[in-house]
Amino acid sequence: MGQVAPRLGDYTFDDMKYAGGGGIRFRFNRRDRLNIRLDYGVGSGGNSGIIFAVGEAF
Repeated sequence: MGQVAPRLGDYTFDDMKYAGGGGIRFRFNRRDRLNIRLDYGVGSGGNSGIIFAVGEAF
């Protein structure tokens, strides 16, 4: 959960945005620690998405 506002006084709990999701990882190459990943996320306002990637986010 979180919120962005131009000034500290503009923050309210009523306008909080949320996001969540999950994913799976498959170790493609153990020596190089190369993973294939598939993630799904949802957020406030009906936003959602799927991401397929080779590598890691971090």
